[in-house]
Amino acid sequence: MDRVFKIDEEDEKSCCSHAQETMLKLEKVEERLSNLEKTMERKMEEMKNKILNTNSKIIALMEQQRRSMITPKSEFPIYTTDRLAEINDLISESPNNYMNYAGSIDKVALEKYESLNKALYEATKREGHNFIDYRREVRDAFHKAKNRCYKASAKEKKIKNVDSI
Repeated sequence: MDRVFKIDEEDEKSCCSHAQETMLKLEKVEERLSNLEKTMERKMEEMKNKILNTNSKIIALMEQQRRSMITPKSEFPIYTTDRLAEINDLISESPNNYMNYAGSIDKVALEKYESLNKALYEATKREGHNFIDYRREVRDAFHKAKNRCYKASAKEKKIKNVDSI
């Protein structure tokens, strides 16, 4: 059985207007999708640029760290006693200035004397021990020595205070 639907003119106009409304809504949806795609592409490009920028910064920092890990060029071993005397004289002129490995608090940095550090490193070198380990150990040794001095002077002051009472 075939059914035949009769559409009157008013129904036809109604259907056409619904179809037009639906088409307009679809066009708006397509426009929004297109805008979203453009926004996503723009944001992805921004993220890509940020990642590339960050990568280049990371690479630069890694290169800087790699360069700092290279052991300094050495003029040592000292072949003459005259040269050893020169180094000794430099230190004896102001020994307090060399009590700071990093050079903070207006003191001369012992770490800036690369050749001396290289010689000390070579003299204490052992398997599995690198220049970074040497620097850490020297800094720790300076720290411990200063603590001993401060503790000793504090004990002396305490004893003097007790004796004076």
